[in-house]
Amino acid sequence: MYKKSSHLFARLENQSGYNDTHDNHITNPFVNNFNNANTQALARSLVSEAVQMKGIEMFYIRREFVNFDKLFGEDLQSKFKKAYRVAMYIESFDGFSGQQEFFSKFGMQVNDEMTLVVSPELFSIQADGEVVKEGDLIFFPMSKGLFEVIWVEPNAPFLQAGQVSQYKITAQKFVYSGEELKPEFDATDLLFDSQLDPIRMLDGRADTNIEEYSEDNAIAAEADTFVEEFDNLIGGGVNPVVFPVEPHKPSIPDSFDDLEAF
Repeated sequence: MYKKSSHLFARLENQSGYNDTHDNHITNPFVNNFNNANTQALARSLVSEAVQMKGIEMFYIRREFVNFDKLFGEDLQSKFKKAYRVAMYIESFDGFSGQQEFFSKFGMQVNDEMTLVVSPELFSIQADGEVVKEGDLIFFPMSKGLFEVIWVEPNAPFLQAGQVSQYKITAQKFVYSGEELKPEFDATDLLFDSQLDPIRMLDGRADTNIEEYSEDNAIAAEADTFVEEFDNLIGGGVNPVVFPVEPHKPSIPDSFDDLEAF
């Protein structure tokens, strides 16, 4: 082992002071920055208080798996039935992040994202005692937007006071694909139940149970009752060409035709 320097730390004239700490410990045993219960409780309280003072009220909706596909890692039959009123702080306060609105080969796409800060202790009290999970939904009442939790970052900031005192959530605009959306609050929050109506209106609007092209066939069947027969002129502005066609032969003048003038 490498010999420790005797002049690394300050000492008293009798060679006491930091000598015991230097020789027998890795860190200072008299300074506790990462394992003090009182300091950790204070940090949690400060984060919870800040979220409640500067945050806004969100509706958190749990995802319930019905038939989870372990191969693709998804469940197209998911249900959203339980909703909770929770406090969250919007970190991306200057607007939505992400790619936002853009055109792709699938048409107009809206990819709004927002970053939220949550106190784990406050969230567990206001919700169901569990933590925030990817796949759950968050309803933003101010914009009437429904977002899906796509990532939960527990280490930002990294282990403040030796514990996880806050979460950072990345949420993206939810794309409805036939899940059952019938969220309800607990009996104590029934007064706010009507605020979930915009979410319930999405339920059953997917085309998963509709026959392909059934809408086009229905329109065509209804049009047969009043549209008269007509010839399709699309692409037929000129007389159709009948094949085979004789190749065009340009007329070549005879070199001796000019002799008739003599």
